Amino acid sequence: FPFRPISNGGKLKMFLLVPLALIGLLINLPVLLPVHWFVKTKIKEVEFVASLKFGFALLGFCVWWWLLASWIWDYSSRWELVIIGTLLPFISLVSLNGFLRKWKRFQTTRMLSNENLQPKYDAFVERVNLIRNSISF
Repeated sequence: FPFRPISNGGKLKMFLLVPLALIGLLINLPVLLPVHWFVKTKIKEVEFVASLKFGFALLGFCVWWWLLASWIWDYSSRWELVIIGTLLPFISLVSLNGFLRKWKRFQTTRMLSNENLQPKYDAFVERVNLIRNSISF
């Protein structure tokens, strides 16, 4: 805080992450989709969402990646492909997370560049800075 718009390098990274993020979404969809559905339909308290997502991910991704590795081993019997086949879903999942974070920042930048919202945001930043200065020891 205050909000910093995404730089041109960040936009380039976001653009380069799109293919890997799409692969991550497609490979990990069998784990991501049931978790998303369960949280949206069954959980009413916001306090439990993060812990349930973590628990499902801890179990679900381990089982899913083990299944992928065993399928690759059954069809190829090559340990190099098993290592690549287990690392690719993990790396692509991390890139999906990076892409989503950059995308949210990009959307916030577009929203705050609106001429109606920019003065309100600047006034808010000034008020927060005044409060910070009055509290400082």
